[in-house]
Formats: sequence, structure tokens, C-alpha cells
Amino acid sequence: MSFERVGNKSFSVGESPRWHCEQKKLWFTDVPEQKLNVYDPLCDEFAELFIGKNVSGFCFNKDGRIVCATHTGVYLADKDGRVELVAKAKDGHYLKCNDCTADAKGRFLFGTSFYDPGINHGDLGNLYVMNCDRSIIKVDDGIIHSNGMAFSPDQKLFYYTDCAARKIYVYDYDLESGIPKNRREFVNIPRYEGIPDGMAVDAEGYVWSAQWYGGVVVRYKPDGNIDFVMRTPAQQTSAIAFGGDDLCDIYVTSAQRWAYLDDIPINYEYDVLPPGGGLYRFNYGIKGTSVHFADIK
Repeated sequence: MSFERVGNKSFSVGESPRWHCEQKKLWFTDVPEQKLNVYDPLCDEFAELFIGKNVSGFCFNKDGRIVCATHTGVYLADKDGRVELVAKAKDGHYLKCNDCTADAKGRFLFGTSFYDPGINHGDLGNLYVMNCDRSIIKVDDGIIHSNGMAFSPDQKLFYYTDCAARKIYVYDYDLESGIPKNRREFVNIPRYEGIPDGMAVDAEGYVWSAQWYGGVVVRYKPDGNIDFVMRTPAQQTSAIAFGGDDLCDIYVTSAQRWAYLDDIPINYEYDVLPPGGGLYRFNYGIKGTSVHFADIK
């Protein structure tokens, strides 16, 4: 499948792409650079918004601000980069956040990560739901490294990645209560493949998961079996989003900065292929789903 590199910019750790349907622009974060980047395909130009925090995931908020999941808590950022702390701890657990998403009621779901290969994981990460009034509920625990999450098109299923465990979980989701329940294993990624990272779900309910170190995005059927594998030019492929007027453009982020982790694939060799850093666009004619906006007051 052919692809195109969008622009000639490289990003240290490009992550969490989100298509803004009203603006018709793609937003994504560069985590260590503490910036949100905005790509306008109409003029093929990039803009950036300095946040001053390591934004590892974000959602658009209905009031025009951005809800940012960062390494030091949850923040709201405005169009000028001014930030307001929403929460930095819950029940004594610091909110060292990674990825996030929003449901159709405007709740903000995010996971925390305590992954460190040099320590015993006595204090693991959690899955939280932030209600619109900023109250926070812990809905799951025992997560080593929270990562990509997404909903099925009907919002009845919630998918959640623990990349260090090499698992994608699926939950039943009750939109009225906002509580994911009945966690079970959706996919267990073998050690010879990359690490599951960011994800998206298309209009048919198929799950797309980017594989860091794998240089691929895998499309899974709703039963968890592989439908096909989309190869990318970046070993450190990080996340995926559907965009464009018809939501058929597939945007893929990647990372230029090498990450040396213990849970690399078996027999993995660094520097065989470039790590990445570019933003890439594919199109299979498969329609995605639009992202929901959070509604944090």
C-alpha cells in the first residue's frame, strides 16, 4: 500500500493524533517537546502550540480548550497555551498519565503509567474516568503501562492497551454510568512483534493498533483475529487517527528519538531501519469514526 509523508518535519515522539472535524485539521502531540502540533492539509502547513507539559494524550473539550493527560496530572489548555491544573492525584496516587479518550457524554477516560524496567511494579497504573464536574472514579487497576484506548462505534465496547503486558483488553461499556466493566483479553501480542501503542476503531468496528518497534499498524477483526497488517516506514510507529472530509485518510505518527526499553521484541536490532519521526498518510478507502469531545467544566 502506498503512503505519503506529510511535510518534511520530524518529531521527537509524535503521539495521540486527533482529527478535528470542524477545523478539518489534524492535532497531535510531541511529548518531550511539550507541544501540540496542528497540521492543516488544505495548505499543507504545520502550526504548534507550546503547552509546557509532557502531553502524552489529549482530547478536544467542548468549550474550545484541550484536556491534556500529562506526566504531572490532567490540565486544561486554551488556544494560547495557558494551562489550568484539573487534578494531579487521586487517593494518594499521582496521576502520571499516558493515553486518553472521551466518551459520547463528554467524560474523560485516562490511564496512568508507572512503568520502569528497573523497579518492582508494586505501584501499578490505574484506569480512571473523569466526569464532567471533574470528579474522578478509579475503574480498574493493575496496569503496568497504560496506552491506546478507543470505543466501538456504538459505544458498547471500550478497548484499552497495556503495552508493557503486551495486551489489549476489551470491556463492556455502559454509556449512562460511564463505567467500563467485565475486562477480558482482546489480543495478546507475541514477543516477536512490536509493542501495542496508540489505537483507533473504524466505522466497521475493527480495531487498529500501532506497534512501537514493529513498524506496522495492525487491523484486528472484532473477534480479535488479525485482518491485515499495514507496514509503515518507521520502526517506532506510535499512533493512528482517521481524518479527512470522509474520515478515510489514515494518519500515523512516529518517533525520531530512540526508546531503549526492556520489552523490545525478541531478536530486535536497533538502527536496522530508521526509528521514525515523520507524520504519514495512508488511504484504504476504509471509513473511520470521529472523536468525541470531552465536556470538562
